[in-house]
Amino acid sequence: MAGTGKKLLGLAVVGAAVAGTIAYFKKQKEQNEDLEKDFEDFQDNVKETAHSAKDVVVNFKDIVTKDVEEKVKKAKDTAKDVAEFAEDTAEDLADGFSDMVDEAKEAAEEMFEDEETPMSENADDGDAVTAETAKTDNTQI
Repeated sequence: MAGTGKKLLGLAVVGAAVAGTIAYFKKQKEQNEDLEKDFEDFQDNVKETAHSAKDVVVNFKDIVTKDVEEKVKKAKDTAKDVAEFAEDTAEDLADGFSDMVDEAKEAAEEMFEDEETPMSENADDGDAVTAETAKTDNTQI
């Protein structure tokens, strides 16, 4: 879009140059009647240039409009792609978390199944005070 400003500035400079030339030729026309034919030719050239400038502006407008439409379409497509990617990623994460929860649940179930196995009858042999330990312990307090 920086080129747009340069083109508009260029058109403004051309317009100023044309206006200055017209003023110069009018002044010269008043002073010299021989320049009248040259002035008429110049006016015809200015009309042709103005018509060409109008065509350039119309073409420029069409080009800018087309470019903007393309950019908007690309932006919409990109936004759609990002939304699809985010949705796919969310689904993948949900599936991954679901798998992790299932694995943790299975591991916990296995751990509890291992703890539920029957224990031996003498599991407390070292912890309880029995008659045997009481008899052998003859220390005085």
